[in-house]
Amino acid sequence: MGVRFGAVTNIDVKGAVWRWIRGFHAALYKEHLDDRALHAIEVPFADGEIVDGNVRLSAIREQRPYFVEVIKMNRDAQRLDRINSNAGAVTYECVWGQMDDHAPWLCVFALDIYDWRDLGEERLGHRGCVGCYQTNHVPSGATVETRTPNAVPNADQLDPFGS
Repeated sequence: MGVRFGAVTNIDVKGAVWRWIRGFHAALYKEHLDDRALHAIEVPFADGEIVDGNVRLSAIREQRPYFVEVIKMNRDAQRLDRINSNAGAVTYECVWGQMDDHAPWLCVFALDIYDWRDLGEERLGHRGCVGCYQTNHVPSGATVETRTPNAVPNADQLDPFGS
């Protein structure tokens, strides 16, 4: 028998997170974020599929450690927009940037809800929730990322709220 671990099926975690992100966007920038906006979300749990009765875990996507690095670097530079609620148990952080001068604007974000990274399978490594979404403008008052790389501790490359 293979290794056992818990799993949840038939719950659209990414869809639920996307609704939260749209709410945080509205709260921070006083504007609507269309549900159809291009976005990518990395939830704090490993994902996969069942193939021939066996669980096949998905590989960690390249974007996850990149998003974590962007958040940590900009947190260190004090260049993040942030919402804290529920006595600090819910934290949303984000920063805006472009891949080049003519590219669409991207918001890179991190979300922690009651340390939910601890609910994932420990043997697979703790993962935070990170992602991005695209708009055709940077909202008024939004914080734009620093492009100056700085040496930021990043021992936990999958968790934006880790060390």
